[in-house]
Amino acid sequence: MNRRVVLIVDGQDQLRHALNERNFQTCVSSASDALDAYAASQPALVVVDGNGVPSAGLEVCRSLRAISEVPILVIATEMDEVDELLAYALGADDCMIGPVSIRRFVAKAGALTRRKKHHAIEPEPTLLRHGSLSLDAAARQVNMADRTVSLTRTEFDILAMLMHRPNHVITRGSLVQEIWPDWFGDERVIEVHISRLRRKIIDAGGPRIVEAVRGVGYRLGLLQPTA
Repeated sequence: MNRRVVLIVDGQDQLRHALNERNFQTCVSSASDALDAYAASQPALVVVDGNGVPSAGLEVCRSLRAISEVPILVIATEMDEVDELLAYALGADDCMIGPVSIRRFVAKAGALTRRKKHHAIEPEPTLLRHGSLSLDAAARQVNMADRTVSLTRTEFDILAMLMHRPNHVITRGSLVQEIWPDWFGDERVIEVHISRLRRKIIDAGGPRIVEAVRGVGYRLGLLQPTA
């Protein structure tokens, strides 16, 4: 993966020009050809412009996240809260809504392409356990007993943070700051990823492991079976 390559899906020319001026290499694609373009370019970041057909942009997020952990930035002039939360649920790492500031766009692009290198919870060569749940930080693999739990990068990072501090409550703001360092929106977006993480562990035969602490944040829950 080339950290200076950005794939722009259905994007505006000014976005491409802004990145090119700052020494990024850019390639462009339609939503229908996004997977092929990703395979060919192996970019460090995918920018999805959802202004044309929003559903097409969301489908790109879903399809890419099924095969890759590449950071995805969604841009939309108009997007309501439901669509924004859906974008995150389908795999977007960040969203920019409304008139786009080119300077903020470039700054976000730079931060997202650097995230794997500088991320505070970048995997360490350790195996973390909580009951029958194990997390292999080096291999980025999670198992519930003998079953592999397939998580998105965001879900994995949330679980890693919680498992590194099993007896602590981690605030919602701390989770958001670690996962999305440049996030300026509603911190409640983390709830979507927490909900999906819980469901995947339950579906693998595990307990409702992430526990909400009202008004504070989240911690690893007691190993109580689900009803």
